[in-house]
Amino acid sequence: MIRLRNSLIFLPFLALLLMLVCASASVGKTLFEEDFEKGIDENVWNAHESWKVVDGVLDWTAPEAWSVGYTVKNDFTNFFMFADIKIGTNAAFAVRVQDDQNYYMFQYSFREDPNVLWWHIFKDGNLLSVDQTPIEIQPLEPDEWYRWKLIAKGYHFELYMDKSDKELKLAGTWDDKNETYESGAIGFWQYTGETLYDNVLVTDLSGAA
Repeated sequence: MIRLRNSLIFLPFLALLLMLVCASASVGKTLFEEDFEKGIDENVWNAHESWKVVDGVLDWTAPEAWSVGYTVKNDFTNFFMFADIKIGTNAAFAVRVQDDQNYYMFQYSFREDPNVLWWHIFKDGNLLSVDQTPIEIQPLEPDEWYRWKLIAKGYHFELYMDKSDKELKLAGTWDDKNETYESGAIGFWQYTGETLYDNVLVTDLSGAA
């Protein structure tokens, strides 16, 4: 009985240990992190001139022009990308960025149709391709924080969204049949309006984040 009692006492600790192991195993190797608590580091970001940090959050009021800011690190290939985003009018991930003229851009916009996601390819500053897919979740609410997650695997992309404290839900998928960009930087894209960005995380695909 003593042996059984000791085993029962040990079980909760074993369960907690297993949970921690599983949680750590579910996230891949960290490739990039940014919480903007120290402002914008020019050694880390090719920041857009209209970027500013307020209270540890990237507060971006973009001009009436296609605007992109992205990392100096430019070798992201296949990855998970996470960020907390509070949309005023529109927001977008820019990924596999070559420069400010060439990149993928994946957007949600209240200016356009909030029932769709936009998938863009910019080439030499022009739109090479524009696709839209119906959003597979409840349309987002303006001025509310959401957690975004992008999966980039080859030329297949999946975008997940939900309130930051909830389980992320698949919002849409897209495939680049042109196989345009294999790797590049990551960042954000915007056209007019104010949007907040925070808690950026990029990991490799070794986990099941």
